[in-house]
Amino acid sequence: MNPQITRISETLHESIFGEPWYGTSLFDLLEGVSADDAAAHPLPGRHSIWELVLHITAWRKFVIEKLRGNEAFDLRYDTPEEWPAVGDTSAESWDEALGSLSDSQLQLEAELAGFQEARLTEPVGGREYDLGYLLYGILQHDVYHAGQVALLKRVVG
Repeated sequence: MNPQITRISETLHESIFGEPWYGTSLFDLLEGVSADDAAAHPLPGRHSIWELVLHITAWRKFVIEKLRGNEAFDLRYDTPEEWPAVGDTSAESWDEALGSLSDSQLQLEAELAGFQEARLTEPVGGREYDLGYLLYGILQHDVYHAGQVALLKRVVG
């Protein structure tokens, strides 16, 4: 793996599982959040922690599919696919949501393990940007929503 791809992969890992320079990783934020707290809507008109986790996972799946060259896979803004509904709010279902998020990180890291730097300038199918922009974008996306999770955790906790 080349230095730029290594840096992206390591930063993604730190933001989800590790010790990012800015503070707390997403999984550290999610530690101790119960299914009830995750499903709560303490702020009217705002997403729950659970909805944010599903949303983060959905966009990570988009990135994985685009890195794999799947031009047919798409995700559009403000759609049910982008913001999956929380159905079953049991502890088991919450654990599954967290497992899917974790799995998406491991899949993303696996895709980046064989990723060539030259591909960073490849266009993303159906979009007006390249794979490099997409990879840096998912980092920003994860951190943005981690901040929302941190705030919601304080309100419900």
